[in-house]
Amino acid sequence: MKNKRIGILLTALLAALLTTSLNAQIKSIGDFFGSGTENAEILFENYFAPWTNAIGADLNSGWYNTAKPHQKLGFDITISTSLGLVPDADKTFDLPSNLQGITYPNGSVTPTVAGSRDGGQLIRYTPMESYPNQYAEFNAPNGTGVGFMPTPMIKAGIGLIKETELDFRYVPTVNIGDFGKLGLWGVGIKHSIKQWIPVISKVPVFQLAVQGGYTKFGTTFDITVTPENYGLSGTGNYEDQQISLEVKSFTANILVGADLPFIDLYGGIGFATTNANLKLEGNYPIPTIQNGQMAIQDVENPIDAKITNSDGSKTKPRLNAGMRLKFGVLTIHGDYTYANYSVVTAGIGISFR
Repeated sequence: MKNKRIGILLTALLAALLTTSLNAQIKSIGDFFGSGTENAEILFENYFAPWTNAIGADLNSGWYNTAKPHQKLGFDITISTSLGLVPDADKTFDLPSNLQGITYPNGSVTPTVAGSRDGGQLIRYTPMESYPNQYAEFNAPNGTGVGFMPTPMIKAGIGLIKETELDFRYVPTVNIGDFGKLGLWGVGIKHSIKQWIPVISKVPVFQLAVQGGYTKFGTTFDITVTPENYGLSGTGNYEDQQISLEVKSFTANILVGADLPFIDLYGGIGFATTNANLKLEGNYPIPTIQNGQMAIQDVENPIDAKITNSDGSKTKPRLNAGMRLKFGVLTIHGDYTYANYSVVTAGIGISFR
């Protein structure tokens, strides 16, 4: 019960964000199914990519707030939030020109999920060339106006032998009002390499270490797609529709730092990889042609898309710098990570040895 309460507190910011300004936009993305199942999968990936990228960047941040591992049986418990920032270039995208049966009467540049809250372009889907006058029309969803993604978490670390530290992070799966649910867990390790370098091992204050961590994040939220979205009619059961997003991230870094009496300075350089799996589950109405007329075909669980290296880490290393203030066992830290999707992280905790 205690962990559940902490998880609810940690996700309060994200819950407020999702259930207010985002709710209408997210629920309308099901309109992409008006373009047919295969087309919809491509449109979903393009539309959602910025938030997937930002979550992946968050998960690869916040693993450390000092370059010095704990001593044997030393420990810390830290509550932090990482805020992945979506670059302006990823707040819109060009609707693909090679989708079958798709045209864009008013233009092809439309907001992503992180883009403007207006301006979703008109999409026209003609299922069969032999029936050019039979088509479905709908607007691409607007953006949410939210160009960032916060990911709160609890981290705990414990010192082992040979200046090695084992880290864990966790948020229990919690409900976000009537919108959906989310949770995460991860495991990491930090090891001092200063001790193995003869000259550097004698240098006071200076710290040098390697660090790696794996995190798995999952969230689901409800949407509603009915034939009326496309001006058609149908008799299917369209309840229990939901989007499921699973993100797995791994990062490895070289850390440097200065361990001073009241403050720690730290920095890191490294790489990160992120794999995401986007699913749409439930029964969905898909426009089609039957007997020469527009009709509805119901499809179960229509999308299972895999997105690899979604944080753009293949093209830019991650550079990190920050500081931690120490008030006895109480610590307060903040840092900035520069990458394709930059991240601001802040937290508070207790640390011993």
